[in-house]
Amino acid sequence: MVKGNTKISLNINRLHSLVFFQILLILSSIFLLPTLSSIFTGTTLLTIFLFILFDKQKVILKRIRANYIHLLLLSVLYFFSFFGLLWTEEPNIVNGLKKIETQASLVIFPFIFSGLSFNTNSIKKLIRWLFLILSLLFLGAIAYFIFRYGVDLGSTIEWLSNKIHRTYFSLYIIFLSTTLFIHFMMDKTLKKKRKYLGILVLTSGVLMTQMVESRMALMCILIILTIIVVKTSNLQIKVALFICGIGFVIFTVFYLMPNTNRGTTFIEKYKKVLVKDEHYRPYHFEIRLGVWESALLVIKDNYFLGVGTGDVDNALKEACAKNLLPKYLHYTNVHNQYLDTVLRYGFLGFIIWLGTIIYFFRLAILTKDYYYLIFLFTVHIFFLTENIIGRQMGTMFYSIFNSMFYFASRQKKEGTNTP
Repeated sequence: MVKGNTKISLNINRLHSLVFFQILLILSSIFLLPTLSSIFTGTTLLTIFLFILFDKQKVILKRIRANYIHLLLLSVLYFFSFFGLLWTEEPNIVNGLKKIETQASLVIFPFIFSGLSFNTNSIKKLIRWLFLILSLLFLGAIAYFIFRYGVDLGSTIEWLSNKIHRTYFSLYIIFLSTTLFIHFMMDKTLKKKRKYLGILVLTSGVLMTQMVESRMALMCILIILTIIVVKTSNLQIKVALFICGIGFVIFTVFYLMPNTNRGTTFIEKYKKVLVKDEHYRPYHFEIRLGVWESALLVIKDNYFLGVGTGDVDNALKEACAKNLLPKYLHYTNVHNQYLDTVLRYGFLGFIIWLGTIIYFFRLAILTKDYYYLIFLFTVHIFFLTENIIGRQMGTMFYSIFNSMFYFASRQKKEGTNTP
């Protein structure tokens, strides 16, 4: 009997290692080859199904059945999209189905991790490897540009901003670097010298996000680090954050200085927005304000159930036309996850989704899972200016880490431990 249980345990450990490697491949390849990421997702799901099929004890299947309520909780937006098809106009059903396809990760990864839970140590290992890989890819992109076009900081930054989706890349980097900083500074088992790695990781994370011109990342990192400074009693962390803050301010001042190669600075761009230059192409923040205004007009007429999963694009275009905002007619991305949820599923769907968010925060606080809290804070701050669950690179990131952290916190709460 003992030998049989040992064999099952070894098989699950091997499955755990294989899935860990595949998840790392999914998150690492998503900025270079999104299609490859989807293929790795399929192979991960296939791996779980094959294990269930050939495992006589059905260990993973039993866990999935025991966690079906939690699986539904983590996948709530995906199921809302199915219900939203019921009141989507027939010509836009195809748009609704595309949305459902994009959100498939919201149910795939909760399914995977409900059967094969990762503990906090496994998640931290994944975070370390992912940050290292993304940093090397970023440095490789800079080296490629310099080798091909020569050394020019301004042109390099502009090229990176165009090649890398700044919001999603910044979301990954800010979460990874902040989590690693807390890990290196708070882990009592690490040597003091290794704690300096925390400062290095956080600083490099901030620099990378600034080089892709992500202002949302700036706000996010300031909010998170301010919370850490206020809540922590660890003097080392406070000093480390002070040093990082000085370096960040110096870099920001340098970055905002006029540069003839880049043409205009952020300040000059915003001045053009303020004076409402008719010949000026709308800038990111101005576009968001216009689309948000149009979205509120749509919500006003469809506040209970929303317009449906596939009708958002047409509804926004009609609202822009009525609101005399012709500049924004081709912008159908509302750039706000909260507004997008109300648009598609109404306040009824939004309130239910908000309830799940509150539950996630409550679970993280009760189990004192600071890494889960950092993840939740980071994602929900980015939700303010982007539909993170509107693209594969955002949906996969959110679904993978939210599912992993959720089940790890459940393990803590229930006093169980899984490899």
